[in-house]
Amino acid sequence: MIGPGAGPDWSRANGLVAYFLQDNTQTYQVYTMRPDGSQSQCLTCAGIEGAPAANINKGSPSWDPTGKYILFQAADRSGGLTTPGSGWWNNLWVMTADGKQFWQLTHYTASTYGVLVPRFSRDGSKVFWAELLGGPFDSTYRSGIFGRWRLNTADFRIQNGTPQLLNTRLYAPGNGTFYESQDWSPDGTNVIFCSDITISKQFVFDIFSLDLTTRRLTNLTNLPQTWNEQGAYSPGGNKISFMSSRNTAYAPPNLGTLAAELFLMDSDGKNVVQLSHFNTPGYPEYTPGKTSIATKDTWSPDGTQILQEQHFAGLPSVLWMFTFAGPCGVH
Repeated sequence: MIGPGAGPDWSRANGLVAYFLQDNTQTYQVYTMRPDGSQSQCLTCAGIEGAPAANINKGSPSWDPTGKYILFQAADRSGGLTTPGSGWWNNLWVMTADGKQFWQLTHYTASTYGVLVPRFSRDGSKVFWAELLGGPFDSTYRSGIFGRWRLNTADFRIQNGTPQLLNTRLYAPGNGTFYESQDWSPDGTNVIFCSDITISKQFVFDIFSLDLTTRRLTNLTNLPQTWNEQGAYSPGGNKISFMSSRNTAYAPPNLGTLAAELFLMDSDGKNVVQLSHFNTPGYPEYTPGKTSIATKDTWSPDGTQILQEQHFAGLPSVLWMFTFAGPCGVH
């Protein structure tokens, strides 16, 4: 185990990991560290001029390919639904990697709004995120239990020294009500996301890929009785790591039974392999007496390791490092 942390993203440029964690006031902040957990530094705790306030939640960091910028989400107010995992009343921000300069990228103003899981494309030219349109069971938006969401992409540009989002494009493929952005394919032609498309039962999701040119939608997991989320492309794009409740005792819609592990599949959804065993005695990562959920993971730049978040209900998340026998995700 590396130590406490959630939502990690491993920079291909400088080798640092950006992640988020609650400070001593129980506010989520964005940090960076070395992959071994050393040299941890909070980038958003000080509340400097032009930055989000120090006492509100921030999270879901994403590195640009140069290692100069970190994209993240930040709340506009306090409250439980403003946590990075809920995203209500959050906007998109970007900061320099040293946490000294900040810019707000979106300025949502509706009574109900929010964002989830912003992600830079591999070349840094675009941003992908999920946007909240309406709250749970809002008749105007035909919302579900998580509200009504959609997917956005936009061009990321630096104009006169100021980062900006331009040419926003909107996506709501299929008949889903919940959409959560996950990752870009390395060539930028596809995105993957999780959604309740074609699923009638609550608290279960599949992972989909969307071709941004043809709009072709592909269900990669296709297990409508399980919770599948947190997809991440390997450096070479041939593999996707993800979390899934398959092979556990999860009985939806009973969230009290939710358990999930880290899995690996080909980029077309085939050849699924279980990697973690947080809930199985006899493995180094097994945590007795606690039901574990493998959530966000990130690949090392060389494809030989995955840094994985282990989440417990009501307790801080911790990070584990999984090392392959060879560079699994390079080619």
